[in-house]
Amino acid sequence: MRRNYYIPLFTILLIGWMQHFTNAQVNKLMEAFECYQNKNFECAKNKIDSVVLHPETKEEPAAWSLKAHIYYQYFKMYEYKLYNSPYRESSIDAIKTSETLNPDDETKINNKKLLKTIAESYYNQIKIYLYDSLNYDKSLKLYNNYKKLYQTIEPSFNFKNKDIEFYNSVGGQFVTTVKELFDSNITISENKFNEYNEAAKISFNKV
Repeated sequence: MRRNYYIPLFTILLIGWMQHFTNAQVNKLMEAFECYQNKNFECAKNKIDSVVLHPETKEEPAAWSLKAHIYYQYFKMYEYKLYNSPYRESSIDAIKTSETLNPDDETKINNKKLLKTIAESYYNQIKIYLYDSLNYDKSLKLYNNYKKLYQTIEPSFNFKNKDIEFYNSVGGQFVTTVKELFDSNITISENKFNEYNEAAKISFNKV
């Protein structure tokens, strides 16, 4: 992503921005870009937050695309285990804003790549809430978020194999957990047993 993203954005900054905006705003976006390139994401965030609010640059799609990439890095650094990450949501919103501002082809390509990466982050979080905490509701919500976001990128994508993979994993994990509890002679309440059993049954019936 780095190689494909930096070169087009650098071109936009040097050619497009110099023609339309003040040196101060060009410099600030350049600085945000350089901070991002150097993985100084705190610096990049501070500068891009100013750029996307400035009257001269708030409608520049490349600026919003850069904000999306920066905020996704914040999600990875600080909220990668968080079910409802604000940074991830802000990254998605920034991409949506960029797309409404008639971005060029290169920016569109990079927006699409990042959206796919964000969609996959929902799917990757399932193992945290399924295998670590056995939370069926959050696992299902994460999976639905993954599908919903991915469909905005690939509307015709067939999720059949992913559905089978997900529901088999969920059902199998609940069955495995109950078996391990019984094998370990750990007491499990009737309500909890019924909850696990029902989650497994619902999941397997989806396949």
